[in-house]
Amino acid sequence: MRAKLTKTLLFLMPDNAFVVSNCLAPTGRTIFATQVLATDRRDVLWKHIVDAKANQRLCTVTLDESEFRRLCAIPGQSQAAPSNNKQQKPT
Repeated sequence: MRAKLTKTLLFLMPDNAFVVSNCLAPTGRTIFATQVLATDRRDVLWKHIVDAKANQRLCTVTLDESEFRRLCAIPGQSQAAPSNNKQQKPT
């Protein structure tokens, strides 16, 4: 689901849902992405959303962790961790 990230929406989300801002930082990563906390901790989460300037901006809410990971990936880069295939020379 895509919607404007408001405090009302945050408090309506089910526990353990994932929220990802559609706004990107200059690095290409989303400005805010997290798993939604239990209702009694959402005021703290809302402060983090506001601090990231993700409030009142379009976001995606999902219950699927694999979709969450895909949405958090930097466009044009593989989601897999880069491997280090270089052999070190003995010293």
